[in-house]
Amino acid sequence: MIGQAERIIELSKLNTGSGSAGKRNIISFTSGKGGTGKTVLSVNTAYALSKQGKKVLLVDLDSNLSNINILLNVYAENTIANFLEGKKLFSDLIYEHDSNLHVIFGDSGNTEYPKPRIDLIKFIFVQISKIQNDYDFVIIDSTAGIDEDVLTILKNSDLNIIVTTTEPTAVMDAYVVLKFLKKNNILSSSKILVNKCFDNSDADSAEENLKQASIHFLKQEVSFLGKVGFDTDVNKSIINQNILVKENPDNKTSKQIYSLSAQLEKLIQVVNNSQSAKVTFSK
Repeated sequence: MIGQAERIIELSKLNTGSGSAGKRNIISFTSGKGGTGKTVLSVNTAYALSKQGKKVLLVDLDSNLSNINILLNVYAENTIANFLEGKKLFSDLIYEHDSNLHVIFGDSGNTEYPKPRIDLIKFIFVQISKIQNDYDFVIIDSTAGIDEDVLTILKNSDLNIIVTTTEPTAVMDAYVVLKFLKKNNILSSSKILVNKCFDNSDADSAEENLKQASIHFLKQEVSFLGKVGFDTDVNKSIINQNILVKENPDNKTSKQIYSLSAQLEKLIQVVNNSQSAKVTFSK
């Protein structure tokens, strides 16, 4: 497989930038550490958008810890690993969960599957760019942490959502991610989402700490997308392998996720309007 990966890397260098220009609709969910609920939010947000009449592509790029298929309770017959091995075309990877929600699964537990390198990730995004105009949103579940792989994913996204919790360690890790993004000039396209909040004061405290640290040390104010409360129903949905917003749409957390998805729709619209204005001005 390594030989196949090397050939893909060489091909990616030739193909970079060959994707069709069009919509700016790629949203990546990332976090400074595991356990923040990043993947659960990615899946539920993608489903919420699809139920609001949007066509959504959900892509699992969480290298070696991919588990979107587990949350959806489906067998991942084709994964990104199959594409990188040259066994499948990229279009073969698309699983139609329903008419408005399509999924591309990652691979998990395959010891022969190399950690995606920068050129491989770029090549994957070239493939995504060829089909992204078929969708209103492309939701990426990224790897947690900070490294060059994560940076490549976030640089190729139009909007980045940093998921944290109110735990001091998670808040600190979120700040480290902000610092990482600032250093690489993509902080302005990123927003913080505070998850698993016990109450409003709990969330406000985490937001204030991140805000002050960002202003003081990064000289830039961080933008917040919102907050999602702690909910045992979320844990139950994980255990039962179902989508919370689908099975329990009247749940408080489900309503918060639907509200967040509506905000994301507006933000992506702003991004595209801004891009259109730049194109018009350049002409």
